[in-house]
Amino acid sequence: METRSTPVTLAELHGLLLTQE
Repeated sequence: METRSTPVTLAELHGLLLTQE
C-alpha cells in the first residue's frame, strides 16, 4: 500500500480487513 495524497486511517484499514475476512 502506498500513501500518496490521502493517508489510510486505522479505521479504514480495519474496515478493509473486516471486509476481506
